[in-house]
Amino acid sequence: GYNDVGFTNPNVYKPFVTPNIDNLANSGVRLTHYYTGHVCSPARCALMTGRYMMRSGCQHGDIENKAPWGVPLTEKFIPQYLASAGYYNVMFGKWHLGYFTSSHLPLARGFDEFNGFIGGGGDHWSHSDDNVYDWYDMDTVDYNAKGVHEAVLVNKSIQNFLYNTAPNKQPWFMYVPIHSPHNPFEATDEFIAYQQSLGTGLGQDDEAAVWGAMVMMMDSVVGGTVSALQATDQYENTVIIFTGDHGTPTNEPDYDGSKGRDYPFSGAKGTLYEGGVRTPAFLFSPKLSSTWKGKTFDYVSGVYDWLPTLATMAGLDVSGSSLDGIDLSQYLFGGSTPTTTRELLINLNNECGDKKSIDKDDMGDMNMNNNNGPSAALRYGNYKMTVTCVDSDGNLNGYVKLYDIVNDYSESTDLMQNNANAYADIISYMKTALSNYGKAAVSAYNDNYFCKNCGKGCGKNGILVPFYSTDGTRLFNCN
Repeated sequence: GYNDVGFTNPNVYKPFVTPNIDNLANSGVRLTHYYTGHVCSPARCALMTGRYMMRSGCQHGDIENKAPWGVPLTEKFIPQYLASAGYYNVMFGKWHLGYFTSSHLPLARGFDEFNGFIGGGGDHWSHSDDNVYDWYDMDTVDYNAKGVHEAVLVNKSIQNFLYNTAPNKQPWFMYVPIHSPHNPFEATDEFIAYQQSLGTGLGQDDEAAVWGAMVMMMDSVVGGTVSALQATDQYENTVIIFTGDHGTPTNEPDYDGSKGRDYPFSGAKGTLYEGGVRTPAFLFSPKLSSTWKGKTFDYVSGVYDWLPTLATMAGLDVSGSSLDGIDLSQYLFGGSTPTTTRELLINLNNECGDKKSIDKDDMGDMNMNNNNGPSAALRYGNYKMTVTCVDSDGNLNGYVKLYDIVNDYSESTDLMQNNANAYADIISYMKTALSNYGKAAVSAYNDNYFCKNCGKGCGKNGILVPFYSTDGTRLFNCN
């Protein structure tokens, strides 16, 4: 959530400290209008492809462990681009982009090294979800990880890579989707004691206290990464990007009972309100333009922008790759300021109504109309438009709302109901844009993303493994 690090809302009470993250953020450039996905899989899909989620079908909910879903193999991922520029690509942490065939796994999608888990979550110590084990080293199940906290494992992988491999694998790209903090609430005794030493008044078993300890574990990993970069003389030539995955769920602990973890935004994880999709983000590098060091970048930006930014910095021309993101390096390293009004589709799911032909508990939820909230949202300059649903014919169904999001980040004043005539041109433009996106959107049921004829998966001998071959052959049956 936006309030889950120290450098945002610094005057708001938080039961943790994040000195390493804060130092990088305050020495780098903070992206104040940064958007991502509403839950894990859509956000990661957008990150890896640089394209709007509705282009591939990943605009809906998370890829559940039993679901025969995966980001289409026709989509090209960041490491696949960077490999063509000679980069060595590694990933440590949580995948959650599909695993039902081996072709959907990290090593098949451009990464040279992988240590982490392929599903959506689980216990931080046992690495099991519903009694199914999920931790891999490369493409081999790693039982040695059992009993070691996820953040400790990720830190170990980072340190090993930076000290032992990276110096001989220049240039390189390291992707670290760390799972801490994330439920279940589990931290090491060391960091629970650290949290208690802050004198916040929380008991050591209080969920907010354990969450704070997990946040500080993440901060420690960041600090260890910077130290390793410096010790191996790689720091001066490295770009560090830090972003939130999505907002915080409403059922997880607030800090003081009045200012939630997505404060000051409305909504939470799973929604297209600001609290669900607007997260902390910064870029740090010793090579950053002096124009931006220690400053805020207040231009509209998003998770889609990192692929074209990284590719351009690697010397690649991706102008013909049908990407939706933009190259931010032209501003952040060139020192210029954007002058055009940015249009950014936050997300759009064209499955209107209550279309749930797949059982949510077993296979996931294709529908995003949670509690009749918006399933389409567009940012254009200072304005944000939300719609109950935009269908595949481009019709805007249900309510349409417009906010001056720069001055009304709690989304409390609908300009459609307050002097709409004054915003007629903006309203017309944004409605037309959303309609066009609805027509262009592919269904979450499209054949490249969802295997309609495949059955649900399960663990094989208690291990999360692919359960179909790429040609659609079932690899094993579930009981």
